[in-house]
Amino acid sequence: MANTTNTPPAELISFLEGYKAFTARFERQRLQNDLITYARLLGGWQVLQSMQRRLQKAAPEYNIFTLLRNLAWDETRLHSPLLADLLNPNGAHGQGHLFYEALLQQLQALGISAAAYRGRDAHFYEVATEVPTGDGFIDVLLTYRGPDTCFAIAIENKIYAVDQPRQLARYQAYLDRHFPTQSLLLYLTPWPRQPDPGSLTPEEARVLHNADKLRCITYNDHIRPLLRQTFAQVQAPGVRLLLEQYCQVLETL
Repeated sequence: MANTTNTPPAELISFLEGYKAFTARFERQRLQNDLITYARLLGGWQVLQSMQRRLQKAAPEYNIFTLLRNLAWDETRLHSPLLADLLNPNGAHGQGHLFYEALLQQLQALGISAAAYRGRDAHFYEVATEVPTGDGFIDVLLTYRGPDTCFAIAIENKIYAVDQPRQLARYQAYLDRHFPTQSLLLYLTPWPRQPDPGSLTPEEARVLHNADKLRCITYNDHIRPLLRQTFAQVQAPGVRLLLEQYCQVLETL
């Protein structure tokens, strides 16, 4: 006789109870896995928060040159005056010949005799900015007028400015007049760049280069490495901090 009651078959009841138990175990396992995942995420987030707080306190991006608007890219108000003081053995940095000797090492690697630009007495070194030539201004001019020798190193600092007509030719003429025995003109740019032909013709540049009177140098390849190699020797913490921040600025040029 057929089952006329509404009671489910025993097999169906057993299946439903088994399925219910299975889903309960699956849900418990899923929740447990989620808790582990959330705990890991929370731990990672807490570590990141802690790192962020430490970084904020360390202030690695705090740089006096970038805080002063546009100063980092101003060759007249920042780069030339700072280079002038650093290259001056009598400069306010108080590190003597340290930076100037580092420059001479760079020049030696470029085929310039370091000995030709090394004076015996620091008192005869002078470094000035915006030196008038009668028809222009040399950005940085280092001179030595002593009883043993006389020489000059002129730096034309070109960050974003363009060359003026016959500018380098005029500066070279000034050096030839006032320092006929020994002078060097450095054309300083952020990245490798030759003088504009209107400032100095390629033939004039070739002749001056062969006579060791002209070299093209860059902030990236020469000035920044020059300064970095002096870090360990700088004895004044304030000067070292300034150099570190200045090198950060040079990376942005």
